[in-house]
Amino acid sequence: MDKKLKISFDFDGTLTNSKICELAKTLVNNGADVWILTSRIDNTFFENNTVYHYSMNSDIKYIADIVGIPHEKIIYTNGDWKKYSWAIAQYCHDKLDTERYNWKKYSYMVAEYCPDKLDPEKYNWEEHSDYVARYCPEKLDAEKYNWEQYSWEVEKFCPEKLVLKPKK
Repeated sequence: MDKKLKISFDFDGTLTNSKICELAKTLVNNGADVWILTSRIDNTFFENNTVYHYSMNSDIKYIADIVGIPHEKIIYTNGDWKKYSWAIAQYCHDKLDTERYNWKKYSYMVAEYCPDKLDPEKYNWEEHSDYVARYCPEKLDAEKYNWEQYSWEVEKFCPEKLVLKPKK
């Protein structure tokens, strides 16, 4: 099965560059799954229980329209990287910063969508071992794997790794 190229661009200073914009447009025209990932604040956010509406993002939507990127593929992180770790792993893994990633909550997203970025020392083995067995068994750390809860996953998806299971 051919995987579709999935790539994201930062907006300010990147997609605002005409050459990068043309590259993004070419990628879209060639069938790539192109996203915009920005630390900007979404059009609606809360401050002191009041909703403020920002129209400052009209430039992002304008460029997205020119390039051919649907507005649903614009991710505003509102300056909060950890809150949007799941989206970065799933849709924009080329931007994944393993030092700032929310490993506790979203380890499984890395195993599934960008196993090359999986850090065994930071991975949440207790809760998400099964995803490693399922999506990237080559990354399975026998000492950290939650055998008690997820040995059936190893049996189903990578039975050759059962030899690594510690003896009781």
